[in-house]
Amino acid sequence: MGSGNIHNKEGKIGYRKLIVRVLLFVYIGTIFYLFLADSDNFSSFPQVSFLGIPADKLFHFLAYTPFVILLYFSFSLPRLKARFCYGIPFVLIVGAVICTITEILQLTNPTRSFSMYDLAANYLGLLTGAIFVLYYVRTRRLQ
Repeated sequence: MGSGNIHNKEGKIGYRKLIVRVLLFVYIGTIFYLFLADSDNFSSFPQVSFLGIPADKLFHFLAYTPFVILLYFSFSLPRLKARFCYGIPFVLIVGAVICTITEILQLTNPTRSFSMYDLAANYLGLLTGAIFVLYYVRTRRLQ
């Protein structure tokens, strides 16, 4: 009943699309909170590593992987004719802008610091999300 499209026959957003959009905006708000809040709130964050990668870098990586997936599917980008020419680069650019802004804004908080390694982990998370989307879209087309 139109839930797979942006708008159904009555011009309303389908329920699935609405849920994904709400999740996207809640996700973005959560990302801004987590990456801009005072680091004193997260002093209990474990200072461990996994395969030699610090836990905070893994968190940055995992935090941005879903962004690409949510943004791509919340605005029907799979429906674009040239989705691989516009859809994936679009979400990667938007994601890169958002993660760069959050990292730069950390400079305004005395308990946070800008880190190129955090930014690199963010970008790798975005690329991983894009790979998941491409895999999903390509396997769906083969069915």
